[in-house]
Order: sequence, then C-alpha cells, then structure tokens
Amino acid sequence: MKILSSILLLALFTVCNAQATKVDIVDFYKWTGSDGNLYEVMIITEDFGDREEIPSTLRVRYSRSGGNYNIVEYYSYLYYEFDEDSNMLIYLMADSEASFIQGAGSYSPDNFVMKFDPDGYLLSGLQADNNELKKPEDETVYADLGLIDYGDSENLRSLIRNFYDASDPLYRELMVYAAQYD
Repeated sequence: MKILSSILLLALFTVCNAQATKVDIVDFYKWTGSDGNLYEVMIITEDFGDREEIPSTLRVRYSRSGGNYNIVEYYSYLYYEFDEDSNMLIYLMADSEASFIQGAGSYSPDNFVMKFDPDGYLLSGLQADNNELKKPEDETVYADLGLIDYGDSENLRSLIRNFYDASDPLYRELMVYAAQYD
C-alpha cells in the first residue's frame, strides 16, 4: 500500500519533462492490459549516479486485436530507494503525453514500480497508466510486469529494432550499447 501511495504522490508532483539524452541502461518489460492486449516497453535511462531524478525515455509497443503494432513514446523520471532488505525500489513516473511513433489513436502514459534484489534481479513489478492512477486507490487496477530477457547482443539488437529504426536519433547509440554484449 505504501508503494501505491508513493506512485500517486510522485505522479501528482512531477511537472517537468524528462528525456534520456544518453543511453546508459536499456531494459524491456511486458504486461497484459485490462483490455487483454500484450504491451511491451523499452526503457532507456541515463546512469543513476548520485542523482535523485533520472530522465528516461520510454517506448511502448502494442497491437490491438492482433493487427499492426502501435508504438508510442513518452518521457519519465526514474526515482529509486532501497528498502530494509537492500532491495532497490524503482519508480518510473510518466512526465509527458505519449506521442505516436507508429500508428495512431490515444494512449495514456504508463507508470511503473519495480523491485530488484541486491543482485539486480526483478522480484516484482506493477504497471498502471495515468488514467488508472486518477481513480480512487481502492478502484485502481495494476498489471503485473514481467522482464523480457534478451540474453545476448543479437537478441538485444532485434528487440531494439522492434522499437527504433535507423532514422531515429537514438538508434546509433542503442546499437553501440548493444555491442558491449558481443
């Protein structure tokens, strides 16, 4: 309950647009929405360092009824803290409207809470979009978040290509990032 209240407070008080300008950390996660669709998110962040707020760029890829994929992009701030067991709690709070990179429609940006053990393994994760967070806390529906493991550099490149193409400004830097796993 404490984590969920923290999400709401952070969402209410975040007012500046964040955007990762460097590729230091890349992760992929998935969840099934209340609409039954599978969603995948690519999160790009700068190095944590000693900062309290880390700018992040998120792209979400999803398909409605098995049709063509839509891809949206929005920005977020990443906040983190450690619990009493030295697990890292990460809060990604949407900080901009979503813009369509591929497809069209409307999209409410997502917010995430993730818990990692001291070795960096995902223990749990939750997702709720901005529309869900506007509901009373006892009516808010959260989706369970799962890690998309890429294993090696070739799989990582393939996942990146699902979200970015060669004309995107971060594409080259993402491919350089993937090369470290060769």
